[in-house]
Amino acid sequence: MARGPKPKPKASLQLSGTYRQDRHGNSPNATNNVPDIPKWITGRAAEMWSDISVILEPMGLLSRDYTVGMALLVDSLANWVATCRKLAEE
Repeated sequence: MARGPKPKPKASLQLSGTYRQDRHGNSPNATNNVPDIPKWITGRAAEMWSDISVILEPMGLLSRDYTVGMALLVDSLANWVATCRKLAEE
């Protein structure tokens, strides 16, 4: 059984201003590479994938490990945008 929450990536700690070498020297590093877009992501969601990737990559917060989370995020955002547009028309 694991003890406590999993450690945050160094890049996340550095962005929040809580990184200290003496405490976080062994924190995991995210492999900074843009994951491939899953085949089921299409249309506006695929555009958002590119937009969000451009934001997260320089921060060191993008990794293939986050593919499912990114897919869920862009799919939900695309649905939200479509719903807002439809409501605005009505």
